[in-house]
Amino acid sequence: MNTPSRFPFFQRWNPLQAIRQSWQTRRGNGAAALLTFLVCVGYAPSVGLGIVVGAGVGLVLYLLPPLRRRGPARTPPG
Repeated sequence: MNTPSRFPFFQRWNPLQAIRQSWQTRRGNGAAALLTFLVCVGYAPSVGLGIVVGAGVGLVLYLLPPLRRRGPARTPPG
């Protein structure tokens, strides 16, 4: 009895599948999603802590690449 639903949003959702797809797309995003999931499960009554940790990790991973040096360091003349 596997009929298509009129409401695809209410179909069964697997968070581990979403984390796996995120990992395959970009490993940093997958790591942030996995860390968020684990912290939310670990601190189950206070889910807000997991969300804050995930947002912080995601923000750091978003801002980190532009801060890396792109070429060799320039030495001052002299």
